[in-house]
Amino acid sequence: MDERLGVVIVFDLDSWEIFAAVLLAMLSISARALADEMTSNDWFLIGQELYGAGSYEEAVAAYDEAIAMEPDKGTLQFFKGNALYALAMASGFDLPISAGAIDAYEEAVRLDPTSAKPWWGKARVLSLISNSLEGDERAEVMEKALSAIKMATEIDPFFVDAWICRGRILDELAALTRDFCRYDQSLQAYERAIELLPFSDARSLALAWDGKVVALSHLAQDLADGDEGEEDLDIREEAAFAHGGVIGLGSESPGLEVRLKRARGFANLGRYDDAIDAYDEAADAAPEDLPAYAALVLVEKAAVLLEMGEGGRSLASLKEATVADPGNATAWRKRGDLLSALGRRSEAEAARSRARELEEKGSSPHFSSNSTGRRN
Repeated sequence: MDERLGVVIVFDLDSWEIFAAVLLAMLSISARALADEMTSNDWFLIGQELYGAGSYEEAVAAYDEAIAMEPDKGTLQFFKGNALYALAMASGFDLPISAGAIDAYEEAVRLDPTSAKPWWGKARVLSLISNSLEGDERAEVMEKALSAIKMATEIDPFFVDAWICRGRILDELAALTRDFCRYDQSLQAYERAIELLPFSDARSLALAWDGKVVALSHLAQDLADGDEGEEDLDIREEAAFAHGGVIGLGSESPGLEVRLKRARGFANLGRYDDAIDAYDEAADAAPEDLPAYAALVLVEKAAVLLEMGEGGRSLASLKEATVADPGNATAWRKRGDLLSALGRRSEAEAARSRARELEEKGSSPHFSSNSTGRRN
């Protein structure tokens, strides 16, 4: 409390960075307003600061001030669209906000028809909107997203983010409609992105490779559902190779989930020794501040070992999981189940009792990942 002002100010650490950026922006506004010097570029820079701090609604207001001064500048509409897109995501896919983002991107296209970025932005928003729809309605919106992203890549054939976005949209459409041609087009889009990216851009490369992996996994799943067993195995082999492409990019890539998917891919192929090696690599890469990830890797490794008839090694892996993440109820429950199957009943009951205790009070958060990567 500042007794001189009679005001109580409470901050938490998570909000301090945002507050500081907003305060800096507001001070900048006040100083320039007093001097009556605010320009369109001033408002744009303030919008950028607010956007970077996660204050998307305030950023939109700043961009609107800039637009009022330079209504014919398409770039301002593009950045306004970006802020509205981020706000829509932060608001739980808010449809009216998403519609506002589309309006901003379309105005940016009208003002600058030679720019690819507004088309890319519009495709992302339409893809976001489609997540709240089902069946034919969703497919219709996804087709509109595809048309928009095609425009982006036609205008700028070297726009990597647009190629990655195009690959994802085509993959989702293929999974939704079971159109195998769309899978081929999705893979081609990801390959184009990989071809364009320098090896030094490890993160973007990882996104492109991981997108390719997901598309291959979806394709393999649909082939398996259609009893195309041999072709399914070939695709899964290719997916396992693609996982290796992501992992080879090193520590800068978002590789935790990719490592897990690679191990699962080997397990699905029946290549159990390779799967165990991949799980070991994933466990070694687990950061100390993410024990739930380490536990998940070790629990899945235990399941593969059990499939191989290695009950003792499976139990050891489950024990490692409970050591890595002592608050993980799933690991304790599976440890108890295996101990029971091995006839070690008192130890089994102790492990199961610990699992129940954790479940009652709420165990530690789990690392979120699914085994197929299938998007609904």
